[in-house]
Amino acid sequence: MFDFDVVLSKKSDLEKTIIRLPRSFYIVFSLITVILFLSIVLYGASIFSISIFILSFISLTYRESWVFDKNSGLIISKVGIGFIYKTKTQKFENIELIELVEFTKGKNPTNMTNSKSSIFEKKYLSIKIHFTNGKDITLITTTARKKDYITLMLDEIESITQKKVER
Repeated sequence: MFDFDVVLSKKSDLEKTIIRLPRSFYIVFSLITVILFLSIVLYGASIFSISIFILSFISLTYRESWVFDKNSGLIISKVGIGFIYKTKTQKFENIELIELVEFTKGKNPTNMTNSKSSIFEKKYLSIKIHFTNGKDITLITTTARKKDYITLMLDEIESITQKKVER
C-alpha cells in the first residue's frame, strides 16, 4: 500500500550521507494520528480507536537513520521511538565488506537446486555491511525492481567510505 523504504540524502557540505525514513512516512502517520484524534473527540472513544491512535502515534515518533560521516570516518545509526532511541557507531576502518545481496523470499540460498521461478516469488535486494568484529548491519531490504536506486545508494556509500562494494 505505502512504500516507506529508507531514502538517501546528502548534507550541503557533501561530507555526510544520510539514509533515513522518507518524509512521506511522517506525513502519512501525522494524518492518521490527527484523523483518529478528531474522531475520538467528535464521536467518542472506544478501545479499538484509542489502541489504533496510540499505535499511530508511536509510529509517528519512530526514528531510523544511518549517517556516513566522511570527516570523522564513522557510521552513526539511530533507531528508536520518540526520545528513546539507541545510537551505535562504527568506524569506516572496521568495515570488512559491503555487499549487495539478492534473494528470493521463501527460498534457501544454500539449496538452489530447484531453479524454477514462479511469478509469485518476489526477488529482493539487500545492502549489508559486515564489520571485522563479526557484526553486520542491513541498511535496506527492498524489491528487485528498485535496483537502480539501490545501486545509487551503494555508489554513494562506496564513495564516502572508500571501501569496495561486492555486487
